[in-house]
Amino acid sequence: MQLPIGEEHGFAGVVDLLARKAYRFGDEGRQVQVEDVPAALEDAVKAAREKLIEDIASSDDALLEQYLGTGELSEQEVAKGLRLAVASGTLIPIVCGSAIKNVGVQPLLDLIMAAVPSPDQRPARTGTDGDGNPVESSADSAAPFAGRVFKTIAADIGKISLCRVYSGTLSADTPLHNVDKDHGERSGSLYAVIGKKRDTVPEVAAGDVVGLAKLKVTKTGHTLCDPKSIFLAPPLALAAPVIKYAIHPKSKADEDKLGSKLHDIQDEDVSLRIERDPVSKDVLLAGMGQSHIEMTVEKLERLGIKVDL
Repeated sequence: MQLPIGEEHGFAGVVDLLARKAYRFGDEGRQVQVEDVPAALEDAVKAAREKLIEDIASSDDALLEQYLGTGELSEQEVAKGLRLAVASGTLIPIVCGSAIKNVGVQPLLDLIMAAVPSPDQRPARTGTDGDGNPVESSADSAAPFAGRVFKTIAADIGKISLCRVYSGTLSADTPLHNVDKDHGERSGSLYAVIGKKRDTVPEVAAGDVVGLAKLKVTKTGHTLCDPKSIFLAPPLALAAPVIKYAIHPKSKADEDKLGSKLHDIQDEDVSLRIERDPVSKDVLLAGMGQSHIEMTVEKLERLGIKVDL
């Protein structure tokens, strides 16, 4: 969907292939400047754009027939074809960005709004009931509540479990059931979490993401549901780590605290793996990339533990 402007430390923006516009980012990503495509990228953008439109047209028979006949599609037809292709899984959009520099965030959000289907446009999710029989959970606010905790974050009030609501509605202080642990929970206060900001909300519905505080046994990946209508979602599919570092505590005090704090961080971030090298006995931190590892080390430092990579 995009080509990068610059690379590595020189990465400064992106080119939107469909809009044929360049986006440069300043002030740590908060300022976005829209420009014409840089002259040095014009040929690459033209070739990539033609390939992208061909792929969008190929996802729909009517669009493909028109494209083969006329050699072009209108902006409206391209936008419609992209939405259909993403919804069907025929195309998976790929964009450029930098988490460190906050480059590419705004175009990503615009793409999500323009091309990604809303929850009620997606097929029902298949899971199992209390007896292991297949059941479905659709994005229907009138259905029994079901949701999954996909991330756990530390806050001043304790751990907050971010839950994606698959079906039904959820109000504050409502009895829940953790299917993975076969244990009762209670929703307590409901929070809309946006960055470091946390607002209390009275109710959430299918498609919403809600923060739940002070859950007793619930961890990332667990399914929560109405105690009277059991729904267990399939396990989360986690990608294998792509990079691994040995970490060395800087002091004996840091070493004594490292194990428990790493365990707490792993509860928050299940994509992080903690291993021990059988030969060197080093603690190994495995993650999705160098930034992932560095952010984990920063978390340890905020917890008062200093380590070297």
